[in-house]
Amino acid sequence: MQLTTIFSLLTIAATSANASVLQIRAQAKLNQYPKLNCKDNNGGNNPSFHSSPVRGACTKIDGSMVSAYVVPGSGAKAVFYMDDNCTQKLREQTAGEECVVLFQIAKGKNIAAVAMV
Repeated sequence: MQLTTIFSLLTIAATSANASVLQIRAQAKLNQYPKLNCKDNNGGNNPSFHSSPVRGACTKIDGSMVSAYVVPGSGAKAVFYMDDNCTQKLREQTAGEECVVLFQIAKGKNIAAVAMV
């Protein structure tokens, strides 16, 4: 089978599958931004820091960041912490994508870390 035929079949399979099946393959994402609404210093959406956190790992957030685009990944939730050791839990994000304003969540203090669990 030719490569273009295989690609076409994969594209058809992916577009015809329902969203819940495709969501199973979703990977965790944590993009950090210096401005509100997940914006960079020029008003664009280029993150200062990008990571794909491993499930169960504590991922530190840069203290100078103001917002973060968070995607927990399939079957996971994002848990935000006040400390960089992931012991002082603040709040959870159970599903979906979200631009999180870090200092508002923490009532005047930046979030220090997030874990996908």
